[in-house]
Amino acid sequence: MPRAKRQFRHHLDRRLNALLNSPDAAGPDNEMLDANQVAEWFQVTMQWLTLGRASGYGPKVTQLTATKFGYRRGDVRAWLRERAKTLEAA
Repeated sequence: MPRAKRQFRHHLDRRLNALLNSPDAAGPDNEMLDANQVAEWFQVTMQWLTLGRASGYGPKVTQLTATKFGYRRGDVRAWLRERAKTLEAA
């Protein structure tokens, strides 16, 4: 019988509501943020975002060039809301 996928908790999970209500969350859904902006918003390192992107974890990312990635503000907010819902259900 396959095991259920484990939901990992990260330090940002304790701050989901604060992250969703922060000034960084304000703005149009289609506004493109660079990785530095998202890292500052989440108060994480660039390495955390890079590892998450490589392992399929984190907000939806858009590859802008061969080495540059962007995050739409609406996708980041949606990921935070979905994470909050998943953690509430656990």
